[in-house]
Amino acid sequence: MKSIHPFPARMAPDIIDQFLAQASPDTIVLDPMCGSGTVLRKAAQFGVNSIGLDTDPLAILMTRVATRSVDSKKVLEAMGRVVEYGRRYGLQANLIPSIDKCDETKGFVQFWFAKKQVNEINAIVRGISNQGKNYSASVLDLLKLAVSKIIITKGPGASLAGDVSHSRPHRIMTKNRFDVFDGFERAVNSILKILSTVEVKRKPQVRFGDVRKLKSVKPGQIDMIVTSPPYLNAIDYLRGHKLSLVWLGHRLPDIMSLRATNVGAERSMELSSINQETWFKVVAICPQIAELPQKRIGMIHRYVNDIRKMHRQFSRVLKKNGKLHAVVGNSTLHDVYVPNSEIFRICGEEFGFSLIEESVREIPANKRYLPTVSAAGELEKRMRHEVVQSFSFVGPQ
Repeated sequence: MKSIHPFPARMAPDIIDQFLAQASPDTIVLDPMCGSGTVLRKAAQFGVNSIGLDTDPLAILMTRVATRSVDSKKVLEAMGRVVEYGRRYGLQANLIPSIDKCDETKGFVQFWFAKKQVNEINAIVRGISNQGKNYSASVLDLLKLAVSKIIITKGPGASLAGDVSHSRPHRIMTKNRFDVFDGFERAVNSILKILSTVEVKRKPQVRFGDVRKLKSVKPGQIDMIVTSPPYLNAIDYLRGHKLSLVWLGHRLPDIMSLRATNVGAERSMELSSINQETWFKVVAICPQIAELPQKRIGMIHRYVNDIRKMHRQFSRVLKKNGKLHAVVGNSTLHDVYVPNSEIFRICGEEFGFSLIEESVREIPANKRYLPTVSAAGELEKRMRHEVVQSFSFVGPQ
């Protein structure tokens, strides 16, 4: 399953196959942290009902585009009109309001993009907006994702940054010759080519939502949860995604506020704020935690609290004897190994989830989600393998 847009960590599609193969036509599958949409894409191919939630606006856009049928002729027609509008009228236009009216966002754009690309991306985005009444949301969303695809790149793209696709952007240029119009057309055609190989038998529901709240999901509505929860000091998706989100109508202060609240974010909380019994169990399986600086211990407190909130919501929305399948990566924090999969299991048991199967999946070196860092070695240590866990929801004991 080829990705339609770069994403720093995708769940392996073959893992999902074994779970969805058990699903009946009436099964409702939930991925409350859908990311690039791999679970929902697989569910759409299997013809299984599915719901996907995420707090990352780019993840939601990516998933919607990846799981919709789209009229290629309409997309190409719209693309032509957008490029024509951009070249003819858009280059001298004012910056889109979300950038122009926010000094912080404007300063961010001016730092990460050269003037040529600022003018050209702005022209394309205005062109897409100009076509809003002529085309469906699925067509316009694909065009927006194509804009992001030329920004979120591994090597040089429309920005002055490198390694954006790995969520590790750093400015590598002061000038840029990249032609946004040509790049945009190539990106649209690339997405269409990939989508042409995928059959969507059943369209999923994709919407904004926080896994710790799940307000839009009804009690007992879900038969199966398939997801990959963030691990401690997780990949900071929004660190890279913000380079394209500022062009899709999102102000930088709003993005940064969202980024600070993500599960796995490097923020701490007081021990008194979490369940004491659960915390003692975590320390029992990883006593080295006590040796960490207080700020790092606070990060683990916050992570455990977030995982507990997840499981509380899972126990509310999952049917009795429903299944929870999770792919969990472990962490290294200041050279202390933190078994996130064990934290996930401990918190799950508190809310009535019984572990029925567990396996360790090695991640091949050429499939690593992030590049290794030879100096610090942190990414190398925490990305060697992932743990696949399956639970049955038996209810509180």
